[in-house]
Amino acid sequence: MAITCPKCQFENPDDTLYCGKCAAQLQPELPAPTRTMQMPSLQLSAGQVFAGRYEVINELGRGGMGRVYKALDTEVNEKIAIKLTFRRLNDGITFAKSIYMLGKICEKQGKKGKAIEHYEKFLDLWNDADPGIAEVEDARSRLAELH
Repeated sequence: MAITCPKCQFENPDDTLYCGKCAAQLQPELPAPTRTMQMPSLQLSAGQVFAGRYEVINELGRGGMGRVYKALDTEVNEKIAIKLTFRRLNDGITFAKSIYMLGKICEKQGKKGKAIEHYEKFLDLWNDADPGIAEVEDARSRLAELH
């Protein structure tokens, strides 16, 4: 079953916390701490033990940057989140679009200064982009509204 974003009406997988199109929060954030580990691109499954101590419970979401899993840290008996990023994250297009999405998330959270910083960095990366690219036009518009 999919979750419809209340902001943009985009259909998201039911275990997704943020909209894959507009970054709006779909479900309350998990209170558990998050630890990010950079690993080769791989997929984990429920019950699998990762890095010798993290028992995967389920996948929380996925996007252009990687996958996030809920897991149990068996050494301290706490639920955590594991984020596995794709190797292609350093690819210019993916990296630039992730900066754009960070700007949208910061803007939604009311972090105006950080949103401006991310949009400016994104637009700097796409300085020579062809006109009419939706993300570039949107970032320009959002940046103008924030100033």
